[in-house]
Amino acid sequence: MLDPAAEAAHQDEARLDATSGGLGNPGFGGSSEALRPDETRAGDSRATLLRYTQVVIRSVASIRPLRAAQGIRAIFADPDDTKQVFKVIEALQGPALMRTHGRMTQSETGRRLLQTRPDLLAVLCDRERLAALPEGTLGHAYLAFVESEGITADGLVEASLVAQPIVEPELAWVRNWLRDTHDVWHAVLGYRGDLVGEAALLAFSHTESSNWGVGLIAAFAWLKLGRVTEPSLHARKHVVDGRRIARRAAWFLDVPWHEWLDRPLADVRRDLGISGPVEYTPVRASEIDNTLFGRRRAKTSH
Repeated sequence: MLDPAAEAAHQDEARLDATSGGLGNPGFGGSSEALRPDETRAGDSRATLLRYTQVVIRSVASIRPLRAAQGIRAIFADPDDTKQVFKVIEALQGPALMRTHGRMTQSETGRRLLQTRPDLLAVLCDRERLAALPEGTLGHAYLAFVESEGITADGLVEASLVAQPIVEPELAWVRNWLRDTHDVWHAVLGYRGDLVGEAALLAFSHTESSNWGVGLIAAFAWLKLGRVTEPSLHARKHVVDGRRIARRAAWFLDVPWHEWLDRPLADVRRDLGISGPVEYTPVRASEIDNTLFGRRRAKTSH
C-alpha cells in the first residue's frame, strides 16, 4: 500500500495525465505531437508536469481577447447572430477542449465515443426518422424543439465555420460533439431558444466544458438580462440556475446521445439527474433593447 504522500503524488500525476488527455497540441491550426511512452511511466511526474505546462502555455497563447470583445459586442447588437458566438468561443478556448477530451478518456463510454466518433449531425438531420419516434422520446422532443424554433442542426454547422479548423482528429470531433449536442441539451433541460433559455444553457455548458468564451457570454447575458427585463421574470436567477443544475447533474459530454434519442425523455432525465424541464418565461430578442447595456423595458407577456 502507498503511504499517504506517495498516494497523493500518484493521484496528482493521474489528474495531470487525464487533464492533458494525452495530447501534445490543442490543434488550433497546428500539428499534433505524439507523447513518448516513457513520459507516461508511473513516477515520472516531473516530465508529466513539464508536458502539461507546455500544453497550457500553447493553449493560453491561442487566446485572442480583442476578437472575443468584438464578438461580445456583436452578439448583443444581434443576439441571433450565432456566428459571433462561435467566434467568442474559439477566441477564448484555451485548454478547455483538451480538458474535455481528457475527461472523456476517463470513462468507458467516453473512450468508446472517442474511438468511434459517431456522426451525431447526420442523425439529427434525419427528421423523417426522428418524426417516426414515439411521442415522449428524446428524439421526438428534440424535433419538436428545433421545429418550434425554426432551426436546423446543420445551421449551427454553417455558423461554426468561422472557427479555425483543428488538425488533431479527436479534438476536432470533440469540438463538433459540443456543437451538435447543444440543441439536444435544450430538449433535455427544457430551455427554449429565447434569450433567457440560451443564456441559462450557456451557463450550464460552461460548467460542463469550462470554455471561457461560453462563460463570458453567459456572464454578459446575465448582466444584460437584469437590465432589460422586469425583476418579476427572475431572468438572472434562471441563468445562475443553469450552472447549479449542471453541478448536480451527470456529465453530459460522455453521453451517447445518438443512441439515446429513442429513449423515453423521462428516463433520460432520471439517469442524468435532471428533475424535469425548467419552468420560466421566455424573453425574445425582439422584446428588449439590444444595445450592449440596454435599459429595462416593460414586463413581457406570453
